[in-house]
Amino acid sequence: MSNDKPHIPRESLMTHKERNIAVSKDPDSDEDGICSEHTEDFLIIEIQSTLERSLRRGHSRDNLVLELNSLKHAYNIPIDDLHFLLVKAIISMSLAEAGLPVDLDDSQESFKKAKKDFISAFKRIMESDGLVCSMLSYYLRGSPVAGSDTHVSRDAERLYLQALEDSACHDSLVLDSGLLLIHYLYEAELISEPTIRWWLVNSPLLLDDDVAVKTSNLRTRLEPFIRWLDEAEEDDS
Repeated sequence: MSNDKPHIPRESLMTHKERNIAVSKDPDSDEDGICSEHTEDFLIIEIQSTLERSLRRGHSRDNLVLELNSLKHAYNIPIDDLHFLLVKAIISMSLAEAGLPVDLDDSQESFKKAKKDFISAFKRIMESDGLVCSMLSYYLRGSPVAGSDTHVSRDAERLYLQALEDSACHDSLVLDSGLLLIHYLYEAELISEPTIRWWLVNSPLLLDDDVAVKTSNLRTRLEPFIRWLDEAEEDDS
């Protein structure tokens, strides 16, 4: 993995469609500033700021997890939502670091360069000191008990994929990069083949008519990767 530290922007523009994630207020909390509902954008910005700060300061994985868990408890974010939001925040950071123009058109020649810059930014963020990859792996596998096998959460894997898919449905650059992003997560052992195959036919977004074209396009782009998985399976049999 590369040791190059990514340039971490101080501010980032969110490019996906705003949606709400309900989080309940802690009945024992005296903080009036914590609302009963926060937008997805708000929570992503909070998580993104935490990731950026940890990368700038060279924090350890355990320190980053501690800060993220503090956010989780402060806003009463369910663990499933946290899995989803972590990947959304990483994608948002990657788009911001790539410095993409707001009016990027996928018919332009510049789209290829933008895609390359985005993928490079994504990899740099994931691989910087191994921090972000290690953090995602922690939330995927949890803390193993001494002497026992680490349990891998298939639900977390599915939510990592659903977060990427949701981003792809609202950003053409993420959509066009879907194959490379999913292949990267697979090689990093953050998603598994059984989970990928489950998600292909069972993702909740497949039921959303508003994004039906995008979810179909994403799966079309993934066909070479799925064929590669099929061939590898045949070779092993």
